[in-house]
Parts: sequence; C-alpha cells; structure tokens
Amino acid sequence: MGGFLAVLLYQKDSSKGMEPLTRDDCTQLGIFTGLISAVAGVIIQYLVIAAFGDVMIEMMMRIVERMNVEMPPEYYELIETAKTAERSLFSFILDIFFMGLINTLFAFLGALIGWKVFQPKPVQ
Repeated sequence: MGGFLAVLLYQKDSSKGMEPLTRDDCTQLGIFTGLISAVAGVIIQYLVIAAFGDVMIEMMMRIVERMNVEMPPEYYELIETAKTAERSLFSFILDIFFMGLINTLFAFLGALIGWKVFQPKPVQ
C-alpha cells in the first residue's frame, strides 16, 4: 500500500506541465518508500518497546494461556529471556535490514501497480 499511495500522492500533486510518471520513476518511489517505512517502523518499534515493554510477547502469552496449551518450562524461560533482552545496535541494524528488504519489495510492487493504474491512457 505504501508504494501505491506514494504514486497516487505524487500523481495528485504533479502539475499539468510536468512529464507523466514513468515506470522507472514509480520503481524509485517504491524503493524509497520501502526504505523510509522500514527505518521509521523500526524506530517506532524500539520506542514502543522502550516505553511499554515488549507488547507482542505479552499478547502472545495471553493467547497461549487462553488456549490452555501446556508448554515445557524451557519455553517460558526463553520467553522471559526475550522479554528482558537488551536491544543492541547490531539488532537495530539487523531489524532495519530485514524490514528494509520486506518493505522495499512490497512497496516496489505497490508502486508498479500504482503506475499501471495511474499511467496516462494512450490517445486514440
């Protein structure tokens, strides 16, 4: 959705005298959108974890408790270790890298779809 939205907003803000978007323009928009969203997402994730703790682990534990699933004690130890684990610069960079790959791929595809939807129609 990010790549599609970037193409839509760029197309909406472009003036009549500007050249229409090309496929290359849209792929660049998609790549930049994916990279920016990855960095912003990881920063927001780390801020939320710093402020409230790891909310996702707590939600998963509540779901497991409601399902009445018996888990070995080792799993509970792993979960407690994950909840109290320190976030390092390496894990931050690794998160940005992996989220960058995923977000860039999907934003790229969304931008290509946006280009196909919003490309100028041929004059007949």
